[in-house]
Amino acid sequence: MLIILFLIGSFGNSVVQEKLIPFIMIVIILFIIGHALEDQKKFDLNQLARVEVRELYVKTENGFEITEEKDFDVIREAFEKVEWEPNTMMDIQGERTVEATFFYTYEENMPEPLSMCKVYLMEEGSISLQSKKEEEGYGELSKEHAERLKFLFF
Repeated sequence: MLIILFLIGSFGNSVVQEKLIPFIMIVIILFIIGHALEDQKKFDLNQLARVEVRELYVKTENGFEITEEKDFDVIREAFEKVEWEPNTMMDIQGERTVEATFFYTYEENMPEPLSMCKVYLMEEGSISLQSKKEEEGYGELSKEHAERLKFLFF
């Protein structure tokens, strides 16, 4: 910021300074606003408000909602262990499949941002995940780390 102001001052022409300073200030403000909006797009599992789980590929529509903090702890612990392959989409055939929709609360009385993830229970007991978030993509959770999450989702 100081460098920019120094460069503006070195022009010496007050007309150029009068037009350049507001322009640079607008650019800086837009940059700050852009980064603030980008941070809102990031989903923090510590801000979970609820998780809706719906089993896919079954004849009857059955779903449920997770709202207990102890269950959020299980989800957080499991997702910390997931080995993600960012920007990767896989064709996964699991034994059972659920779609989990994660709702987050950042501010009271504001709409809840959400993210979605398909969770696949594999035959050997591990879990595969396909996230709609590009920075996550495809992920795997080993059998040993999948047990508690299986109990919640399946």
